[in-house]
Amino acid sequence: MTSNTLATLGAQLKAGKLRGLGIGTKKRHPDYPDIPTTAELGYPDVNVSVWFGVFVPTGVPKQVVDALVPVVEKIFNSPEVIQRAEKVGIDVDYMGPEELRKHMEVQIPLLEKAARDANIPKK
Repeated sequence: MTSNTLATLGAQLKAGKLRGLGIGTKKRHPDYPDIPTTAELGYPDVNVSVWFGVFVPTGVPKQVVDALVPVVEKIFNSPEVIQRAEKVGIDVDYMGPEELRKHMEVQIPLLEKAARDANIPKK
């Protein structure tokens, strides 16, 4: 058993070498319509899709962060990045700094609860 990304496991799923039990996104993936979402499996608040963040160290001046945000947004919303991501099973859904912070504040406790409910020990 593993928990990973479609970018990593997609070829094995398509080849029938692995069976998908659940997908941690808000909706079923069009390439894998038979794999239920975590919401369909009884975890409606858990979106365990892989997300990436761009972070800077604490103390970076606000004007530097303010200059970086539109550049990062432009990159993540560029058609080239979106197309390349989709080819490996990644949906690009850009979030600004505040939205990402709120997402992390919600998702981390939900994932911790799901792990506790599944008796996955902390290390």
